[in-house]
Amino acid sequence: MRVPALLLAALAGAVLFPSGARAADAPDDRLRTVILGINARRGVDDKQLAQALTDVVQGIYAADPRRVVIGRDDIARVLDLEAQKQQAGCESDKCLAEIGAALDAKRIVTGSIDVIGSNYMVTMSEIDAKSLEPMARVQERTAKDENALVDAVTRLAADMLAKSKVGGAARVIGNAGSVEITSDPRGAEVLLGGEKMGSTPTRIDNLTAGEQKLRLLREDYEPVEVAVPIHPGGTTKVDAELRILRPLAEKNFEVRKVAYEEDLTLHNVGAWSKVGGGMVLAGLGSLFGVTQLLPRQGIQLVPAIGGFGVGGLGGALAIWGVVDLVNPPPPPVPEWEVQRKVTVTPPAGAGEQRVQLLQDGGSTER
Repeated sequence: MRVPALLLAALAGAVLFPSGARAADAPDDRLRTVILGINARRGVDDKQLAQALTDVVQGIYAADPRRVVIGRDDIARVLDLEAQKQQAGCESDKCLAEIGAALDAKRIVTGSIDVIGSNYMVTMSEIDAKSLEPMARVQERTAKDENALVDAVTRLAADMLAKSKVGGAARVIGNAGSVEITSDPRGAEVLLGGEKMGSTPTRIDNLTAGEQKLRLLREDYEPVEVAVPIHPGGTTKVDAELRILRPLAEKNFEVRKVAYEEDLTLHNVGAWSKVGGGMVLAGLGSLFGVTQLLPRQGIQLVPAIGGFGVGGLGGALAIWGVVDLVNPPPPPVPEWEVQRKVTVTPPAGAGEQRVQLLQDGGSTER
């Protein structure tokens, strides 16, 4: 059943012209986007998980200054959807798509999550609300782990946002540039010019040319701040190697030292076993070969060759053990001694690459 026209009209009026707003105000040319969200499907019974993932998608889209984002909660607050959906005949995403059209939305974002084997399969699409033409579609299979799932949805939403087009072509603002940001590890929150812009890896388009301040934040890691030059018509690339917090790095180092000592013990036992076993095998094989060449027993050439061959293998095994002894596994290096850096690479011909070295208590540039 379709949503009654009067109800749609009331809903559109409430959202398009909220209390205190005037139709005569300057037009808002931002892209109106309805987030229908992530639907829990095959093997996924946790509706709250799907709603949490929907919130992730909505948050990433809402951070795009080019868009006005309308979510399910926004619609529900106006329509009291849960109480009135039977009366309104609104029981499906198709119905919500009609509401999106009533809100003069240009885009609809929807997705699904399924369990396939031991993994989650996440699929998301952004479609044109009028033509139903897909503007961007992304998909990823991820481990059946909620943290990995959130990371995957974050990446997919940011990727879809970057790929989406307007009117069949990328929406480009005059004198604008782009930036691509990656980090190790992934999943760092991106703040550009003080605004949240998703998490790494991500691409941000339609940025005003000039220098902008970039901050990367990730739990358990030191924050990174760097000036990023935005060049008209080009893409600046930023690659950041994050530094783990010193107290955590020290704890990690203690764990790695224990693991290293265990590995070194096993390594040495294996090496001495090769030396000892090889020497024994070399001695016995060679002795057997010699006895087969004694005239008083009659020369047995073939067994002698076999014995010397076994002795040679034993010698090679012993040498292998000696090589292992003189080449133990390298000890762990404290993470605070590993050089970390942020590399800023402007578009070709637009300037030189800059490298910021991250150090305890600050950073240096070169």
